[in-house]
Formats: sequence, C-alpha cells, structure tokens
Amino acid sequence: MVSKKKTKVCIVGAGPAGLGAALAFHNNGYDNVCVYEKRSDVSSHAVEESYLVGVNTRGKRALKFVLGVDE
Repeated sequence: MVSKKKTKVCIVGAGPAGLGAALAFHNNGYDNVCVYEKRSDVSSHAVEESYLVGVNTRGKRALKFVLGVDE
C-alpha cells in the first residue's frame, strides 16, 4: 500500500464541498493535497451563493474507503 504522505490528491472545485474534502484529506495525513478552481476570485462566489452540502450513499462509501470516515 502506498503511504498517505506520498499520495497526491487533486480536488476540482474550491466550493464548500471541495474545501471540506481537502481539509478532510489533510486531517487524515495526506500532505500533498491540491485544490483546483476555474474562477480567479473564489471569495466573491462564496458571498453570492449559499449551499446545503449533503453526501449520498455512494459518497459515504467513498469517504469510508478513502479516509476511514463512518459519518
């Protein structure tokens, strides 16, 4: 198995879900996490919209598999 510290994680989208995923990976020992966003100014996007973030069953299984997160 490849060490978490050597695994590169790429996340597309700097919205709430992308940033939350990046934080979760970082908190679980992944040191090489990159977040990519097409907008040059993410801060104005966050002010204009609100989000309700949910994770479906497939997403929960993926989080459990990748991060060992149950809930």
